[in-house]
Amino acid sequence: MEKVLSVSVACYNLRDMIEDNIKSFCESESRDKIELIIVDDGSKDNTIDYVRKYLDKYPNTIKLIAKQNEGAGSTVNYGIKNATGKYFRMLDGDDMAMTKNLDAFIEFLENCDADMVISDYCCLNNKTKELFDEKRFKDLPVGESLNFDEVQPNLPNEMHTIAYKTSILQDNKITLDNGYYTDTEYVLYPIPYVKTVSYFNDIIYIYRLENENQSVSVTSLVKNRAYHQQILFNLITYYLQKRDTLSLPQREYILNRIKIMTWTQTKIFLFIDDKKQGKQEVKEFLTKLKQTDDEVYNYSKKSKLIKLLLMSNYLLFGVLSKHFKNRERSNY
Repeated sequence: MEKVLSVSVACYNLRDMIEDNIKSFCESESRDKIELIIVDDGSKDNTIDYVRKYLDKYPNTIKLIAKQNEGAGSTVNYGIKNATGKYFRMLDGDDMAMTKNLDAFIEFLENCDADMVISDYCCLNNKTKELFDEKRFKDLPVGESLNFDEVQPNLPNEMHTIAYKTSILQDNKITLDNGYYTDTEYVLYPIPYVKTVSYFNDIIYIYRLENENQSVSVTSLVKNRAYHQQILFNLITYYLQKRDTLSLPQREYILNRIKIMTWTQTKIFLFIDDKKQGKQEVKEFLTKLKQTDDEVYNYSKKSKLIKLLLMSNYLLFGVLSKHFKNRERSNY
């Protein structure tokens, strides 16, 4: 049966979570139209044994690629290369799909011809197993083929919401960095080739939170801040290469995400235990950012956090560090 949706699943040491992911797709009546490409990035536990159990049961749905450890982004590259579905999306192995909505989503994609398809998502509390924080995009008309430039201000720029035509990724040789935080590259690299958008108004992606090992936890962000910064500068380089070919709305879409990443990178330095080191690193980062391009720098420094650091000549670093650390603690 011809595949409608290819889903690239990044998998590394997820023995206790990968089953939730697999079941969420394979329990759908439309599973034969789904291609679940599970890319194991050199797991050290017996994750692959769990996957193979389902591979034997659902050979028409699951495709397993076992490879050496190269990094999260590499799993998506393998997924793109091996995808045969009409549409493609990435999904982290510790997350899952909203099974009850998959049949309608597959039917939607079968009748859709848009370059980009937006869908809603929600979060799952890993401790309580409760769903919360639904993200719905009610400003977008449902089911229509929309002009990207016209609706760009209302479009989300999060990986959890986006499926792309597989042909756009493959024909334009979209390749992500091998490391962490490459979901932003997945979101932005295809944008120069996106002309139309459609919106499926229900939840497909369930994003698992309250997991201390997540790459978006503060501890992981501090530890892997060099990876995050590298992806940011990758995106800036890509934007500068493509800028002259982009419409103004396409430029704004990419610049908005770069601004968010810049704010996040700046915030990361505030959580470094050695305040002297953190202050030095944020100075070096913002200096390097300024040297990239005037448009990118001026757009990125609009955030209040960066303004306060620059206007105070970094004298407010300690105060801001204490503020963000207290706010983080209050979330637990």
